[in-house]
Amino acid sequence: ATGPAISINTPAASALTPALSGSYGTAAGDQASVAVQLYSGSTPVGGTFAATLDPATHTWSVTPPALPDGTYTATATQTDATGNIGTTTSGAFTVDSVAPPVTLAASAANGTATFSGTSGTATGDSPTVTVDIYPGTSATGTPVGTLTTTASSGQWSVSTSTLGSGRYTAIASQRDAAGNAGVTAGATFTIAFAPALTLNPVGVDDRGFGGYVGNSTPTFTGSAGTATGDGAVLVTVTAVASGNAVVTDAPATVSGSSWSYSGARLPKEGQYRVSVRQDNTLGTTLTSTASSTLVLDETSPGPTAKATTTRTSVKITGTAGVIRASATASADATSVSIVIVNDDTGTTAVTATAAVLADGTYTFTNPALPTSKRGYSATITQTDAAGHSGSAKQAWA
Repeated sequence: ATGPAISINTPAASALTPALSGSYGTAAGDQASVAVQLYSGSTPVGGTFAATLDPATHTWSVTPPALPDGTYTATATQTDATGNIGTTTSGAFTVDSVAPPVTLAASAANGTATFSGTSGTATGDSPTVTVDIYPGTSATGTPVGTLTTTASSGQWSVSTSTLGSGRYTAIASQRDAAGNAGVTAGATFTIAFAPALTLNPVGVDDRGFGGYVGNSTPTFTGSAGTATGDGAVLVTVTAVASGNAVVTDAPATVSGSSWSYSGARLPKEGQYRVSVRQDNTLGTTLTSTASSTLVLDETSPGPTAKATTTRTSVKITGTAGVIRASATASADATSVSIVIVNDDTGTTAVTATAAVLADGTYTFTNPALPTSKRGYSATITQTDAAGHSGSAKQAWA
């Protein structure tokens, strides 16, 4: 004869002593009691435990007292009225209360944060390590990023370059099959970048000598970094012809992501160098610089003009500047502009240009103009790369 049809479920690994359960026989004569015995290997552990029965589902359950970490099996028995015994034994299950011993080290360089450490390698330890990244100097609130990686031989590493400038705190965690989670202490690190500093072109650059300016107090502008840790923008102007003697060394005015500086007074015509610098001191100091050359030219061109008229034409001749670009002067325009006004009506009769020859002369000839009682007047203008202009006037009747 066979005993009652009893069964037992094998529990999953657990950090706590697991509950045991199964089904029991309900045939005629089967006794309404189930006894459970735990074993470590072949050694009984504790006494025999009486299970609680659920007649509605014909199932039984029992929760033994706390067990030390280890591997166990359980045997459940049920007898019937004639003394037959039904026996069933679970598969091996594990009680594991020890979390994986994961560790974490965090570092950052050039905008990339790198995390590494060791991981648990015991049976049931997951190979997956998770890194949660929090803003600030503590691992509280909502993470701004979560990374996962797979450990190999107890070592792991993962990096990210998606974080903005600032201080962060990371924690690493690793779980095991029993549900334990090993969690590291927070590791604080700093993400910093060299400031996004620029210097806008100064004046009009002509043949590599630098931007030509006609004002001894030019305004320098550019963009400035605005990230956490970005400091003041410092402007230095030096005189190239005077051995790079410092003309000014002062902070610029910063507004949002732009900066400007108008405090430099250039003492005389010539070539200068402007340099700007901005530091980020959030972590290790990171520096951005930019520089440019400029030439101060305060001399305007001085064209001359003479008009000769006939019945059929008007001829205007004169001289104009032929200065070419250098480290001390800007280039004179290679042509002059000519505007002739009818003095009777005050309206422009002719607009033209004339080329300036290498010897500094120019000539302009125009067919005869309509008769004008008050005659005509011409304005001849020449500009240079520094923005200056010089004019001459000539009138005739």
